[in-house]
Amino acid sequence: MALGKIKADTLEHSTAGSLDTQFVVNGSAKAWAAFDMSGTAHIDEGLNTSSLTDNSTGDSTIAFSSSMNTATYCITISGDYDTGATMDNGIYLPSNTNRSSNNLRTRCVSYNGGANDNPQAYWCIMGDLA
Repeated sequence: MALGKIKADTLEHSTAGSLDTQFVVNGSAKAWAAFDMSGTAHIDEGLNTSSLTDNSTGDSTIAFSSSMNTATYCITISGDYDTGATMDNGIYLPSNTNRSSNNLRTRCVSYNGGANDNPQAYWCIMGDLA
């Protein structure tokens, strides 16, 4: 059985109109992760993610299943850990040196600046796959 291809410049919905396929290709997330850095660090759900490495307290690296074209992709990143009265943690990228086309390294700190394993961390990447 031969494998076929579908080629289209436009996607059309029966009632919602049409959309250029280039918008779908360029405007879709190429990788995302919802992960837990507490206890045994793990990825809860994700797209284009293969593994999580727990580097140290509040420091983790998630590898991509398929590499990005470059390390200059766009990232949206968030963390949430409410222990009652205040939002306790924030998650961030330590520097551009911790971003590569094969993985993304993040760190989490508490409101007082100390490293903290966040049980609710998230990121989403827009860009081109290699």
